[in-house]
Amino acid sequence: MTTPLLPRQRQKLIAEIQQLSDNPIFVIIYDTQSVNDIVNILTGVTVDSEAKKEGVAHFRLSNYLPKGEKLVDILKEVIPTHYWIFLHTGCSICPEIVLEFFQYLHGQRFSKPRIVIVGEQTDVRYGDEKMKKFFELGRLVNLVSE
Repeated sequence: MTTPLLPRQRQKLIAEIQQLSDNPIFVIIYDTQSVNDIVNILTGVTVDSEAKKEGVAHFRLSNYLPKGEKLVDILKEVIPTHYWIFLHTGCSICPEIVLEFFQYLHGQRFSKPRIVIVGEQTDVRYGDEKMKKFFELGRLVNLVSE
């Protein structure tokens, strides 16, 4: 069962994402909070994990373990055609190919699509070294701290 974002988290998310032109943007939420909430708040579209709708795509990294190659292939496919891409880590492991792909993306300049990576607090804090490096690649919006 997932829980919705708190009102203060919603306000912070909207304020920080709208002010930032960074790509990708990393967001940390409490464990069990709804990534679908984040997708809907930022886009106005409801898109479940592993779905694409109205220019919004939503994926879960843990569904592509252990290697992550298929996820990278899918992301390469949707980046040119979508306005928003959300990636929920859903785990504490980041495959090398995913880290390398996002290191490459971080070095590029682009404003569309907006790419948002969402990690749960425990997964990011106690994740493997690649997960920790992953969340250091771009601007961080930490919704669990004031």
